[in-house]
Amino acid sequence: MNEKERQITEKLVEVEKSVKRRDEYLPTGGCKKAQDLISDLDGYPHAFVLGCVLDRRVKAEKAWIAPYKLKQRIGNFEFSTLKNLSKKDWEEHFKTPKPLHLLTGQMPDLLYKAVKRISEQYNDDASNIWKGNPVPSSGEIIYRFVQFDGIGQKISTMAVKILKNYFKIKMSGCDIIDVSNDVHIKRVFHRLGLIPEQSGELAINTARRLKPEFPGILDDPAWHIGREWCKAQNPDCGNCPMNKLCSQQGVRFNPSSSPSSAL
Repeated sequence: MNEKERQITEKLVEVEKSVKRRDEYLPTGGCKKAQDLISDLDGYPHAFVLGCVLDRRVKAEKAWIAPYKLKQRIGNFEFSTLKNLSKKDWEEHFKTPKPLHLLTGQMPDLLYKAVKRISEQYNDDASNIWKGNPVPSSGEIIYRFVQFDGIGQKISTMAVKILKNYFKIKMSGCDIIDVSNDVHIKRVFHRLGLIPEQSGELAINTARRLKPEFPGILDDPAWHIGREWCKAQNPDCGNCPMNKLCSQQGVRFNPSSSPSSAL
């Protein structure tokens, strides 16, 4: 690691410590009741897991507010209630009065299967996914999430990072938690000069090199910076916390160009 990389890494970790607001970890478009539901790991741990299932092919805000909207439609969100819903029930609640997700045909079935898996594999308690004696490793928890239909490596890794960073869930072996192969992270790493091109593989390997004990700690700040300031077009460089370290500071990005060509 050279001096510039060290400074960038330290600044990203500093930004990570400032990204503490619940709506940044669990984006629900500012709906406090939705945030309260999915962050209640003691009373409704399954709400967090179902949020992970829903987090695909739509904006994060639409995915993470859906459990609360389902609660309103169903009447409550007790696991015993969800467990007794049929596939037809899930379809009706999910689509009426209007669909809660782009994947209207697939998502009700994925939610039904997720509840069934929690019931059969985790004794009706989703918190058993991240609990254990001894404390499970981060890799084991990632593996448990990946076993749910509809949750891939990216979302499972994201879930474990949220559990560790925001909820302070105990786990061992954080060296396996990588940054995500995400467009924001690839763009930010590239513009900071950490990688020569917007490549997920390069971003993951670079994070492993810079923070071998916990590569994933660079994920949240890079994602947040990419979403808020370092946008593909018309980035807000003046307000970006990385502006003094960014190799692209002051570069004008052509809105008509693709992000890769603009770089």
